[in-house]
Amino acid sequence: MKDTIARRAAEVTPDTLIVGVDMARRAAHAAVFVTRDGQRVGRLSFHTMSAGFAALKDGAEAAAQRVGAERILVGIEPAGSAWRLLAQFLDGAGIAYRLVNSFTLRRQREGDDLHHRKSDYRDAEMVAQLVRDGRYLRTQRHLGPYARLMVLQREYRRQQNLLYAETNTLLDLVGQLFPEFHVVFKDVLGVTARAVLRAGLTPAKIARLPLSALRARVRRAAQGRQARLIRLSGLQDVARGSVGLRDEADELARRVQQVLERVDLLLAQCQVSKTHLTAEVMALPEGRRLAALPGLGPVLAAGLLAEAGPLTRFSNIKQLPKLAGVIPVEHQSGMYRGRYTPMGKKERPGLRWVCYRAALCLLRHNEVFQEAYRRWTGRAERPLTPMEALGACMHKLLRVAYALARQGAGILPPTNPILPGDAVPPRGRQSQTLISLSSSSAKTRNRRAKAGFGVKPSTPPVPRSTSTLARTSLTRSRRSSMVMCGHSWWMSVSASVS
Repeated sequence: MKDTIARRAAEVTPDTLIVGVDMARRAAHAAVFVTRDGQRVGRLSFHTMSAGFAALKDGAEAAAQRVGAERILVGIEPAGSAWRLLAQFLDGAGIAYRLVNSFTLRRQREGDDLHHRKSDYRDAEMVAQLVRDGRYLRTQRHLGPYARLMVLQREYRRQQNLLYAETNTLLDLVGQLFPEFHVVFKDVLGVTARAVLRAGLTPAKIARLPLSALRARVRRAAQGRQARLIRLSGLQDVARGSVGLRDEADELARRVQQVLERVDLLLAQCQVSKTHLTAEVMALPEGRRLAALPGLGPVLAAGLLAEAGPLTRFSNIKQLPKLAGVIPVEHQSGMYRGRYTPMGKKERPGLRWVCYRAALCLLRHNEVFQEAYRRWTGRAERPLTPMEALGACMHKLLRVAYALARQGAGILPPTNPILPGDAVPPRGRQSQTLISLSSSSAKTRNRRAKAGFGVKPSTPPVPRSTSTLARTSLTRSRRSSMVMCGHSWWMSVSASVS
């Protein structure tokens, strides 16, 4: 950490003029000009428009000329979305910029002034000081297809969150109106279930209607989609003894119809977003290789690239897990050393969320991840809990994605096959990359080990059902939105992918 800060501070040379910018939502933005030795040489305010950005550029160049600086470095606090507009302008003008974490800025301001005074120009000067000290981020905005992927991914996630909320509201209303509805229809969003709810019928009306009339109304409400009308006779049987609310049944039925309209709209929007995400990610070479990973698919691959950007820009395989915040955090003070080191959960929560969802899918459909899960949870020494093993799968996924991207770009030679269908190296050639994901069975792995491909013979599987493990992880994930993992899984993943 200290070496990183020192390297970043060394990038700010004595002939550099630092421009600290505090971005506002609607008011004018504040900018302060600071030299390398901390001397304040000017300030100005500007608005989010071409004239305002041009005024910032002219003011910075004039200040640099006054102090004899040959280089301009802009520091920005990335609050809201206005900083992207300024970053786009700076890229076009050829001016370098760095981002300062908002949490770091707040803590620095509180530490320097115990009175907790705050103003836009003071924040801008504090941003410039953090850049001068090397406490900045080298994060850059996404460009080209990755920028489009980011917009599509965030919109898709917003639609998913709204869909979950509306579905919960629908389940609550149906539970008040017709508690026995789930006896006949397990999925409230099924075609027939939505047709029945869209018809606006209360349990009393369902019980009184003739079966032929009920089928006709449900058929019309299905809007041309094929509904399983054979279940309606059973629905009438449970409706006769329903204990749902009677006095407000008509109003509840109308509310169900309104919520269902929003659910239908969100389902259609999600389908459109998935189509666009698939088209964008399949146009990228690394996206096609990620989508071909068994159990991942194009939508999760698109989310991974949208949150992380081009994976080939990382020079070290450890940088991607750190960006997702799935590395353990040390907890030590004096003679005390914490035995439990949870995830850091810093950096990008969106990337961590995508990895979490992808790990659940891989545990259900990818045999290699299932085998690793069984090995981590069933080993005799320091076995992992289901949620810790799930965090290890997230870490493993990021390292596999890194190798897939570098192989697709030709940076990493494909000496070890990762995807089904990859070329197998010649007999006796040692593996130089990650573990193979195509040889999923124990017999194949043992045969490859004897042939000298650098794969260790697999251990006998732990006598536990993988589907049970996946269900356990999924059940626990509903109670905890984030994963807490111990230090032991970090050692396991490092050993598995070395």
